[in-house]
Amino acid sequence: MKKWKVEDKTLLKNLKIFDLFEYKLVSPYSDKKKEKFNFYVLNSVDWINILPITKTGKVIFVEQYRAGTDSITLELPGGMADKNEEPIDSAKRELYEETGIQVPYMSHFANYSDPNRDSRHQVISVAYLAVHPSGKLRIRANSDVFDVNWFDVKELPDLCFDHNKICSDGIKYSRLLIERKPSLAFAFHKGGFTLTELQQTFAAFGGQKFSPENKRNFRLWLKNYSDGKGLVIETDKFREGNHRPARIYEPNLEVLDE
Repeated sequence: MKKWKVEDKTLLKNLKIFDLFEYKLVSPYSDKKKEKFNFYVLNSVDWINILPITKTGKVIFVEQYRAGTDSITLELPGGMADKNEEPIDSAKRELYEETGIQVPYMSHFANYSDPNRDSRHQVISVAYLAVHPSGKLRIRANSDVFDVNWFDVKELPDLCFDHNKICSDGIKYSRLLIERKPSLAFAFHKGGFTLTELQQTFAAFGGQKFSPENKRNFRLWLKNYSDGKGLVIETDKFREGNHRPARIYEPNLEVLDE
């Protein structure tokens, strides 16, 4: 099999979403060695989607008008990756532009390339899980978004395109990750946490195993983690509240580094 020879390559149109090129090629199998064949190539940018989750199991969605489908959509924050920009940097930028928040932890969990995922044109989307330590975020609509809303991770609404699948995959990923890599739970808590606060975070993503009714088993699991070294360590600080002050804990970094 021989490659075709590129005689000429012309940029016909430079748009925000894609570049349209015309290629003039010569086939190695043509009887007419100088006969040129025209081909048209679309080079589209990758798309970025972000699944932002808080420690209380809330997810952020944005609402905006999509001219391509002439509809108002509810969807994950996201947008196009800029040229010469790393995908994770694009994800952080798009999340801030559309919601006004910045996150301390972000992790790539999947790519989506189904040719039918977007009715307008074929596009590949790179998906990231974004973790924010606050349960009371001040979010704001920005750029081309006109509204931003919170939803419970267990009661997700109908979303556009394949964003429900992205959410489902991202939540499964977070649950798997939080059991195999508990440091993800600590990314939700800056400046320490009570055991109740930590269990609420595990329960939001880890399911029944970490639910509040399993309080005793959860605390035994923390204590016996890594052959008894323990996943958390006590501090001399306490959190004041309506009831008895609760002790503040910190992650056991020695265990997390193993």
